[in-house]
Amino acid sequence: MSIFQRIRLISGGVIATLWFASASSQAADAVMLDVATGNRTQFVRIGADWTAKDEGRNTWLENSTLHYRVTAARWRVGRHLSQPHLTQYLNAFGVTPVFRFDLKEPDGLYAEGGLGVRYLSSLYDGNDRQLSTRFQFGSLAGVGYLWHSLDLKLQVEHVSNGGIRKPNHGVNFLTLSAGLRF
Repeated sequence: MSIFQRIRLISGGVIATLWFASASSQAADAVMLDVATGNRTQFVRIGADWTAKDEGRNTWLENSTLHYRVTAARWRVGRHLSQPHLTQYLNAFGVTPVFRFDLKEPDGLYAEGGLGVRYLSSLYDGNDRQLSTRFQFGSLAGVGYLWHSLDLKLQVEHVSNGGIRKPNHGVNFLTLSAGLRF
């Protein structure tokens, strides 16, 4: 892939992320920076959260909120094509509805989980694991701590195409996130 194709692809992902953000009827409630590792793959990701329009509170479960998370990430894949000296870089863009349960309000411990979609800029092939489609599903579960506006969390994530096409080995990550809530 040429440098111009890469720039066009990255620009398209950033434009799509900004378009989704501007289509929202409200400003983002939070911004975050994530770092992750797993299956000899690392990523750095930026993201933003929007609380669902009903102010995020569900009457059936007190202290729960629904957020929509939009992300853009840069992955570094080791052992590309199962070769120890080769490295693959790809971009990932995602949208994930995230259910959050605050264990203590307004600050304190919380748990969250979500299932969303991801688009990868190229097919993943590293560490003897392959994802045979660019379209992927991403699931996450984690715990966090909110102190004033500082939000720190630890998550476990799984990315796979859900069996749409083989091979589909999936990739698992341990993610550390730091963010600001508004």
